[in-house]
Amino acid sequence: MANSFVICMLCYIIFILFKVGLKAAGGLKTANDALTWLVLIYQELGPDWLNAGLFRIGASSLLASIENRIYQLAFEKNELDHTQFLLG
Repeated sequence: MANSFVICMLCYIIFILFKVGLKAAGGLKTANDALTWLVLIYQELGPDWLNAGLFRIGASSLLASIENRIYQLAFEKNELDHTQFLLG
């Protein structure tokens, strides 16, 4: 997470000059990873940065992790079988 802090600070400095945002991706695999980024952005850059124009999370493995967790909670099963959607 130390590198993430440096990235946040660089985005803030560059934002002042060029109005750039930040897309966190790579290495985000769990909801806890995403929450860690959200807290970091909130604490270091402020609540104004928590919008899609300035901060986004791009991680397909995170989506799969969240899908599996929702499936577990909804159906009390351990893993989502994607073939059931394809085969009917």
